[in-house]
Amino acid sequence: HSFPTRRSSDLDSWMNYISIGAGESYPSSEDIHLDVESYRKAGTVSRNGNAYIIEATFGIDEPLESTIIREVGIQNELVGGDIGARWVLSDDYHKGSEAEVIIRCTIWVNA
Repeated sequence: HSFPTRRSSDLDSWMNYISIGAGESYPSSEDIHLDVESYRKAGTVSRNGNAYIIEATFGIDEPLESTIIREVGIQNELVGGDIGARWVLSDDYHKGSEAEVIIRCTIWVNA
């Protein structure tokens, strides 16, 4: 994806949501959302040089039902908005409603 140039101070709120889903299609520069999104939540953003890191803990009952995590994305809004990146996992992760999983996404930015 190509996004407008941003000041370093703007990066802390640039893509501060992580979404999980069950889509299988290979990521593309044309992606505008996850294929099959099941849950999205705000994450904690940090930077280490040019590394932009966002992390979120999907806790008990997030989502309420058991789900397969096959794809992960970072986005700028809780609902809708732009997608900053999308990844498809090589193996399915089965998250039960009583389980907790931490997802950390790192992308490199030109700052």
